[in-house]
Amino acid sequence: MEIEQLQRLLREKLTGQKFLLVLGDVWNEDRAKWVELRSLIRACGDGSKIVVTTRSRSIASMMGTVPFHDLEALSLQDSLSLFVKWAFKEGEEEKHPDLVMIGEEIVKKCRGVPLAVKTLASLLFSKYET
Repeated sequence: MEIEQLQRLLREKLTGQKFLLVLGDVWNEDRAKWVELRSLIRACGDGSKIVVTTRSRSIASMMGTVPFHDLEALSLQDSLSLFVKWAFKEGEEEKHPDLVMIGEEIVKKCRGVPLAVKTLASLLFSKYET
């Protein structure tokens, strides 16, 4: 389909509909694209919402019809706790102190980003033998 056909189809589907659109981890700073998307979904029902997550303050400001909420990174201790929770079955981390030490180094490189911690911990979970 051509872009115009897709846009028309989207407008038809959204007309009069109430929806929640979540755009996660947005990095595109092209304001024209954001304005184009907003105009595309104006036909939606009252009460529709768009939630955008980004690590860029400039993108958050560009999107904003409400003030952005700046989340702090996890502490090293909280990151390690999250890592252990996702990397091991409950109580199993004690059987693998070498993996926990490696996890500490991994967590430092994640710089408090929970999604990175969970993703890497999950990879470890699927690799070790209990």
